[in-house]
Amino acid sequence: MGLGSEIAVTGENHTPNGTGTGPWMTRTNYYPIKPGSMLFHSNVVGSSETDFTDKGDGTFSTSSTYDAGSYLYYPTGAFGRSSTMDLSGSELIFTATYKYYQYNMTPAGNPNSTSTGTFSLTTTVPTGVANGNYNVTVMDTSGNIATAVLTVNSAVPEVMPLGPVMLLMVLAVAAGSWYFRKRPTPATSLR
Repeated sequence: MGLGSEIAVTGENHTPNGTGTGPWMTRTNYYPIKPGSMLFHSNVVGSSETDFTDKGDGTFSTSSTYDAGSYLYYPTGAFGRSSTMDLSGSELIFTATYKYYQYNMTPAGNPNSTSTGTFSLTTTVPTGVANGNYNVTVMDTSGNIATAVLTVNSAVPEVMPLGPVMLLMVLAVAAGSWYFRKRPTPATSLR
């Protein structure tokens, strides 16, 4: 779940982890990723170079004849590829270009969803978010997107200085003691 404006990143280099044919995976420096915005260049140093383009559904398209699948998890920025060849002895470098959202508000748990496709969740607005209206973008692992506007208003009452607080307390105690002082009780006659 992203909050705020989209921010573009270009030329972010990564060394993926994996064994054999893969998957060879890494993670972007920023997330969540805007579905459909990512491109990564895979360089198997000394062998081949290929571009992978985000299809907006959690996978990439590529012209590589060695492609055995590619992966992108929008909420966390995890991405990578598999190959028809064993890449264990090769140096791999991924160079990523993508868009992410200004603030990551992905909650720890899963949202409560209904059969009609609506959902609800609890999350915390990140520290430092100024008052105003922000776009909230929610996406799933398949690139489905929903947006809404969130109004942030962190106004709190002003804190009174200690002097006026003490004066008000003294007045409250004085008024209370005047009201609760012993009052005469009227005499009742018995017949």
